[in-house]
Amino acid sequence: MIVDAWSNLRSPEATKVWATHPQLQRVTAKAGSTVAATTERTVDDVVAELDACGADLAIVSGLAGSGSYRPTFNYTVDEVLADCAGRTDRVRASFKLEGLASISEVCRHIERIHDDPALAVVRVVPSTLKEPFDSRRFYPIYERCEAFALAVSINVGVGAPGAPAAWQDPSSLDLVLIDFPELVVIAAHGGHPWESLLIRFMRTYDNLYLSNSGGLAKYLDPAVVRYMDSSTGNTRVVFATDAPQLPLARALESARQLPISDEAMENFLGENARRIFRLDKASGQRGPR
Repeated sequence: MIVDAWSNLRSPEATKVWATHPQLQRVTAKAGSTVAATTERTVDDVVAELDACGADLAIVSGLAGSGSYRPTFNYTVDEVLADCAGRTDRVRASFKLEGLASISEVCRHIERIHDDPALAVVRVVPSTLKEPFDSRRFYPIYERCEAFALAVSINVGVGAPGAPAAWQDPSSLDLVLIDFPELVVIAAHGGHPWESLLIRFMRTYDNLYLSNSGGLAKYLDPAVVRYMDSSTGNTRVVFATDAPQLPLARALESARQLPISDEAMENFLGENARRIFRLDKASGQRGPR
């Protein structure tokens, strides 16, 4: 099974923002994906990309929350859940926090949609939200995710140009893992330059995982590659792209060049995501609204 654990949609409104927003322009220029990032991208387009690459499933982002300093006017989580309904064998939705003006608003969203068979993960991007991930403002969100057995993806490491790295330093990540021992946390976007610390944390906490989203696998720290090829680490690292900034075909080509065992490669490309995000859970009608 091949799973892209982080793919993105682009609404017509979002493409205009990505084409004109100075910070987003720097992001796309750095990735060399200006055309892809400013082209409308639907769930159908994501499935077509999966088919072209021989991949099985992608987790796509739907936005919720208000008050972001970087609005992208993209599809809401409800729109994405509706688009994923009936084809959860190919696409699942993530609930990406786009703002924290009201914590109760975010929590009500989670309570309302947590049992939707298309929902896979809740995403927290500290540099966008301007809050460190151990902020007590996030704690009600983590509490609900833990109670509903929803995984949480938290961006760690130096991010895109203009996004402060201070909020994504994983040094205090263990505080979250201690306070929420049953919460599944995926440290997204690689964690550079704190990979050694993240490996140590993964050896300590059973529910912490790492994703290479946002970067080609060939740029993974050698220590991470050695860890993911070990008997304890081959179940802990998850393949993802952040498409369309990083196309799936290019990301897969890079991943398949890693010097790791067949078992570790199989786990990395999909089996770890299948287990962590509970992708085997039965599809069906959407949960109550």
